[in-house]
Amino acid sequence: MATQFTCGGDATAVLALPHPPAAPKSSAEFKASLDRWFPEGHPKTYGNAVVAYAYGICAFRDMADALATATQPHHRIYLLGWGTDGDTEMPPAQAMRTLSDLLTNTKAQVRAMFWKHPDGPNVLPQGGGNFAIAKHLNALPNAAAILDDKLPEIWALRLLGRRFGGIHHQKLLVVRGSLGLIAFVGGMDLVPNRIEMNNAGEPLHDVHVRIVGEAGVVLLHNFRDRWLDHPASADLDKSKFNLDRARVRADFAAARPVEGAAARALATWTRATSSESCAVAVGRTFAELAQHTPSKLDYDFAPYGETTAWNLVAAGVKATREYLYIEDQYFVSRRLSRLLADKLRDAQFKFLLILMVGSPSIENNPELIKRAPDGTITVPNEVPFGIAARNDIRRALTAVDPQRTKWRMFRLKDCPDPGMRPFAGSYVHSKLFICDDEYVITGSANANDRGYTYDTELMVGITNDLYGRTIGQRFARDLRVNLWHKHLGVPHHQLDEWPKSLPLWFAPPRSAMVVDTSDLENSPMLGPNAMLKADSPEDVTWRQAIDPDADNYPP
Repeated sequence: MATQFTCGGDATAVLALPHPPAAPKSSAEFKASLDRWFPEGHPKTYGNAVVAYAYGICAFRDMADALATATQPHHRIYLLGWGTDGDTEMPPAQAMRTLSDLLTNTKAQVRAMFWKHPDGPNVLPQGGGNFAIAKHLNALPNAAAILDDKLPEIWALRLLGRRFGGIHHQKLLVVRGSLGLIAFVGGMDLVPNRIEMNNAGEPLHDVHVRIVGEAGVVLLHNFRDRWLDHPASADLDKSKFNLDRARVRADFAAARPVEGAAARALATWTRATSSESCAVAVGRTFAELAQHTPSKLDYDFAPYGETTAWNLVAAGVKATREYLYIEDQYFVSRRLSRLLADKLRDAQFKFLLILMVGSPSIENNPELIKRAPDGTITVPNEVPFGIAARNDIRRALTAVDPQRTKWRMFRLKDCPDPGMRPFAGSYVHSKLFICDDEYVITGSANANDRGYTYDTELMVGITNDLYGRTIGQRFARDLRVNLWHKHLGVPHHQLDEWPKSLPLWFAPPRSAMVVDTSDLENSPMLGPNAMLKADSPEDVTWRQAIDPDADNYPP
């Protein structure tokens, strides 16, 4: 019998799971238990109402509702995108069906920044979609959009005559409307493949969060930083809104969070009860531009770059004591690989479970490979040598635990449930860490080194605060249960504890979408069980052009 999907189904099921209130602790004990998840000295806010999304349709519904609250000229909409398509349907708004419709019909001021693809508007969706929606917004009297290419260049590519380097990969929507400030951040681009089904593993599996509270203001400040830093923004603010720089700064500063019970009472399509009360930290990636651009530009707000997104990930992994669950599109980061190998060496640690996109999606058929007369390999792959890079991580983990008693890797296959198939695709796009069922890190940064050092990224670290724990909230545990229910197709109550639910991955039921990919894989480009041999041409290409680490490879 096909499952009847609803956005509120997960919430109803997890509410039936045990949610015992946290045992009373002294303020010092509580602070220590909370602070261990975050990098030392990293700012965080409390009392944030957070909703997590495991399905694009549910996130887009809440985004549409939030956008519909921006009805007046003093309201604001802020949008950052890597790939954004104005034709994306944003249910359930009936009179205004698409993102462009919602932005066209609002009276609010709209500011947007999209990645400017160097190959122009003919690249879809991240090129053509961005060019089209920027053009659409700039034609409106109350909207201003920037195609942003203020980015680092990769010197190895520049030597080959290519300017392509870093990308603006942040995905952020902030609405200041009649219900206050509402922020959405995560891995979901506003494009149709998060809600539409096809034969390419779509809708993409992804994770996003809605944050209402002080952390929403911090996320808005990320938009503010990029907007005020860009050379095109001052003229746009003047021509579109008749605002000089001082008044624009004051307008950003006027944003105030929705707090406490009011924040938790905001409606959501995912659940009928109050949102989680959470401590949230925001992390970002910005390269040190002066080190990676011929013009020696910099970001005024981060002249030496910023790697706080990586700091969130590293601190969370190090603080994990027993169980770590990771979802990632690429999973090729060498710096993360070293941390995970160290974690396996910890006698207290019990299991590392990794879910990735299937490798053929990142390295394609060898018939597509082309070689230039000088021997240079060109291939229309998303990540050439990506399978070999994954094999490097497999070997690193195997060297510590050859029997795989403490780790496994998986991918998704097509959903066997016809009722779920329109909502549960097999392409993993999420960037997610769930640590000990207590702490969640998610956002736009893939587990690759360029995402932690080169590309513009945005991550959030989330755990229940004192109020949330006192009333028994389990944000991280409940999100993991919902994700595993989606991937394994078994009832939520079978998944509430790691020890009893982990065997379902090893012997998946017929309802499951998961496939074990822990074994070394064959690379169409480099051959069976290939690795990136140190200092080989492929390894040098990987380190200097495909997945550079800005900390290790300055020009």
